Amino acid sequence: MMVASDMVRELMKSAYFKGIPSTVLHAIAVWAEDRRWRTGSRLGHRGQPAEGILIVLQGAVEVRRPGLDGVERTTAVAGSGMIVGAVAVVEGGPNLASYVAVDNGRGAWFPLAPARRLLGERGAAGSAFRRALILSLSQQLLGATSFLNRVASRQPDALDQVSSLLDGG
Repeated sequence: MMVASDMVRELMKSAYFKGIPSTVLHAIAVWAEDRRWRTGSRLGHRGQPAEGILIVLQGAVEVRRPGLDGVERTTAVAGSGMIVGAVAVVEGGPNLASYVAVDNGRGAWFPLAPARRLLGERGAAGSAFRRALILSLSQQLLGATSFLNRVASRQPDALDQVSSLLDGG
């Protein structure tokens, strides 16, 4: 079992919490549970209700989504310090992806209710947690933009296909 001070040390390694005072990180860590997993474990299922937010502290987690053919593929790998599951918690919807452990690992797990309370907190801990999620989501959007640009450069009609999918076509 990871104690709050150990979790604070691990969170300090994440770029998303860079510059956040340890007292504020401790206030965040008290909301989290120590979660461990084994290689191949499913940590979240696409389409299922969100259960919480995970900050990977050790190991790596694949983010998997189905392609146009319906086959689930790895679209990203979240390593140490990265955040998964935030969009579904913030939006209050289902998981947008499945999450599968690449190797044995552990993370700071913020179950749904505590995560939402922390997101709504007006103090320094809530502000730092929201900032970390915004930074994480921004990085994910940049990655998606880069991916779409690569696809478009190889297949000029790819953006039209993506637009059609987003429009429900």
